[in-house]
Amino acid sequence: MVSMIKQATGCRIIVGQNGLIWIDGEPDKENIAVDAIRKIESESHIPGLTDRMKNHLEGITGVKLVFNEGDYNGLQ
Repeated sequence: MVSMIKQATGCRIIVGQNGLIWIDGEPDKENIAVDAIRKIESESHIPGLTDRMKNHLEGITGVKLVFNEGDYNGLQ
């Protein structure tokens, strides 16, 4: 899902091994990324989160997301 947020916002996002998340981008896009991460945190126990996040990010940013399940490039 990190790759989806990166694709939707154009932000650079790095997730540290200690759980710290570093976000760099335009301020309004950074806010979208933070809100998305908080939404993931609060809804992680509900099935279908990936599809909901894709729809949510597409709706907010207007960017059509191309995401393959199992694509973990955003975590590197």
